[in-house]
Amino acid sequence: MVLPYANLGVDRYTDQVHEMGIALEIYRTCRETIASHGGGRLDRVRLAVGELSAVEPDLLNYAWEAVVDETPDAHSELEVVWHRANQHCPACGESKARSEGSWLRVCPDCGMPLQVSGGDQLDILDLSFDSDPPDDATGDAELEPRR
Repeated sequence: MVLPYANLGVDRYTDQVHEMGIALEIYRTCRETIASHGGGRLDRVRLAVGELSAVEPDLLNYAWEAVVDETPDAHSELEVVWHRANQHCPACGESKARSEGSWLRVCPDCGMPLQVSGGDQLDILDLSFDSDPPDDATGDAELEPRR
């Protein structure tokens, strides 16, 4: 099987923006899943991304567009479901409020260290695809390199 992104020329970006490498891997996984179900054209991928995953959703969407561009899946959508991390004080028994992107090391009420949970997701939740695409939309065709 020839992977649909094999000759896209995007490999030069993967060392600089890790979201590109993540988008490539998501696409590879989606294409393999679709192929295992008889083939088709990718419509939508839902992805859980956690606050602590070190993935920027906007950069990932941009990388996704570059990865699927000029493929049969060019109009597919990447939907990011954002998951915040939770900071909880075991002494007080409460989750502590904080502003987006800020972190508390100790509980503002009792001074005990806070525990962090969640926010580390990076998972494909589901995907949808058209199992009866036009003949040129199988995703198995070898693509020409970008110029």
